[in-house]
Amino acid sequence: MSDFGRSGGPRFAQLDDNYKVWAAYQRAQLKKEKLWAAVVTDRPASTSDDKKSDPVVEAWDAMNEAALATIQMSVKPVHLNAVTSVDTAKEAWDALKVMFDARDNAQLLRLMDELSSLKKGGDENIIKFTSRAKMIRDELAMLGNPVDDNTLALRVLSGLPAEYGMLRTVLENKDRKLVMSDVTTKLLQVEQRGQTGGASKPAGGVKSQAVAAAAAKKPWAKKDVVCFCCDKKGHMQRQCHKKKADEAKGWKKPGGGRRDGGEGGGPHAGAARAYTASAGQAVSSKAQGSKSGSSTGVLDSGATSHMAAGDKGFSVKSAGSGAEVTLANGDKVPIKGHGHVSMDVGKGRTQKRMVLDEAMLVPGLTSNLLSVRAVDRHGGAVVFVGDACYILNDGDAVWSSGVLAKASVVAKVNNMEQYALQVTPVKVSANAASTRIAGEAELWHRRFNHLGFEILKRAVKMVNGMPSTVADAKRLAGTVCVPFVDGKMAQAPHPRSSTKTTKCELVHTDVCGPLTESLGGSSYFVTVLEDSTGFITETPIKTKAMSPDVLKTRIKQLETLTEHKVKLVRHDGAKEYVTNDLKAWYDDKGITPELTAP
Repeated sequence: MSDFGRSGGPRFAQLDDNYKVWAAYQRAQLKKEKLWAAVVTDRPASTSDDKKSDPVVEAWDAMNEAALATIQMSVKPVHLNAVTSVDTAKEAWDALKVMFDARDNAQLLRLMDELSSLKKGGDENIIKFTSRAKMIRDELAMLGNPVDDNTLALRVLSGLPAEYGMLRTVLENKDRKLVMSDVTTKLLQVEQRGQTGGASKPAGGVKSQAVAAAAAKKPWAKKDVVCFCCDKKGHMQRQCHKKKADEAKGWKKPGGGRRDGGEGGGPHAGAARAYTASAGQAVSSKAQGSKSGSSTGVLDSGATSHMAAGDKGFSVKSAGSGAEVTLANGDKVPIKGHGHVSMDVGKGRTQKRMVLDEAMLVPGLTSNLLSVRAVDRHGGAVVFVGDACYILNDGDAVWSSGVLAKASVVAKVNNMEQYALQVTPVKVSANAASTRIAGEAELWHRRFNHLGFEILKRAVKMVNGMPSTVADAKRLAGTVCVPFVDGKMAQAPHPRSSTKTTKCELVHTDVCGPLTESLGGSSYFVTVLEDSTGFITETPIKTKAMSPDVLKTRIKQLETLTEHKVKLVRHDGAKEYVTNDLKAWYDDKGITPELTAP
């Protein structure tokens, strides 16, 4: 007697959805029980006569019977029909493989779509976001479509919100391939820095490393507004009655008086623009301040050193040497000391302590001046984006990112402390038909439907009554023929439809043919397309009359694979799709047929 079917050892879970894992376990189980040969081989032909049994065939039949029983016991009832309607273990194994291969294709399309449209949620942190991306990668690998580390990292970077823009640009422009673990570490560092100081939301990107110099755009209440002229609440400077009265009395000079009787310079005294702050050299300013120790900081691209208006937060390293700073109104303000100043700067609730070296104590100013040149000398960088300014600690990171290599305009500081651009005048092309023409030629240019300049000059010799001065006409540089430009404009494309369907909500079908007859005698084929996933099947048929039966079979397979009911079937209204039998089947299944547009 055969020992096939006797087994020991662990029992594995029955097949439900994860076919690949089940196939691996079941293959090992059948090999252990020495039944695998029944799955990979066909039944041998008998070598004896009918009266005498063949022992080889009997042994294979016993092995096949045991293998088929093992497979049938290892699947759940939902798949039982596929393995009980066959006679051999090989047919049962192949039936399950075909069924799950089709399901894997639909799942593969879904996972690839999820990875391509990966976006970080508003309340999702970096750990959850990267973990979700890795889960998609692992599922794709199980389906035989692995995603390399560099591609996954780029997909994660593309799904970050706008506030991560600078960091994303730096990482995307690296010469070597990205490693997902390194990218995750950098994103976590940025997120943690953004959360310091009681921030309720990660700042993201370079914003967590930068000092935001622009106030958040939030609705303001009138009672919280402070006038820059009289320092009273409830109105702005342009509505200040004191300012209007002072201007009526002729007090509009740079050193005009303030209510506190000092030497204040009005609302913009704090916006002083220093030409240079080195000892013994001139300094220009809009006005001289009156209040010492103001906490306002003004960014200055011309100052060579930082200047503090008061001693609050200022640490003196050395006393003043007697040097002075000359203001724009001619007044000279002494430098009281040299050292460094500390201040808390930031945006919203996010605050960061910044220490400025090479600072001068100049009590005559109303506001502290932050020198761009001094930031650059200490390895930092200043970036202006939109309505905000960011002071970066690491200027070399900006150079290495390659962002500046794409800049279209570059200016360098000259001896006069000015940012000078090297420009070259552009000559107007002789063939540019969009440039206006001087003199009477402009009229003939319009008469000939905005004819080109060179062709218009040649037309003088061919057109009677056309003045000869047109041949000598010159172009007006810097002008444009508006009708010509408008005529060359192309219409913007119409937006595509964004209508989406759910799984099995809509199925398209059609019959193609007749074609050259195949070896099996088929001259047509039926296509069935699931709209949401794009999953399509093509079935060859011999006659169009076979189309309804094929359509019924494919719809049943779709419903089994997706576990969703088909709701709509769209076709071209051919007679093979409008039979009474098919209409009755639609009514029984609850399916609504639709006709395509003629």
